[in-house]
Amino acid sequence: MINDILKKVEQYSTIIILRHRNPDPDAIGSQTGLAAILHEVFPQKNIYVTGIDLPVLNWIGQMQNIPDSTFKDALVITVDTANARRIDNNGAYKQAAEIIKIDHHPNVDPFGDMNWVDDTFSSCAEMIFSFTEKFLILNSLKRLLPNYIQELSVILSVS
Repeated sequence: MINDILKKVEQYSTIIILRHRNPDPDAIGSQTGLAAILHEVFPQKNIYVTGIDLPVLNWIGQMQNIPDSTFKDALVITVDTANARRIDNNGAYKQAAEIIKIDHHPNVDPFGDMNWVDDTFSSCAEMIFSFTEKFLILNSLKRLLPNYIQELSVILSVS
């Protein structure tokens, strides 16, 4: 599933990460943590975190205000949101080209085009950590393998 999510992320220049209404630290941490990882690996992409800002949780991360038109042709990733009616958005997310749902609650509403839902995780933040571990390994291999293949071909051509 992580490979599939990564392929989708690579396809889009705009990625918007949403979470549930009345967020808790897991929702905001998962949302802003995923954004930070994606920014690090894909600095050329437009990556946004949106929703109502709760000043008491700003120490985790602050939300961005974007026009509704930004959702058109974007990839939306929802985190820690069991059902569509709890998404902290005015409905503009429905304009997105695709929606990926990442959640650790029972999958009673599989609203995404792609759903990574696993209720064996204790939190969505744990899922994002797992994603990050695998994502960084895959990304490193993608960068390293061409060099190793090139080196190997040089060694073989010399011998």
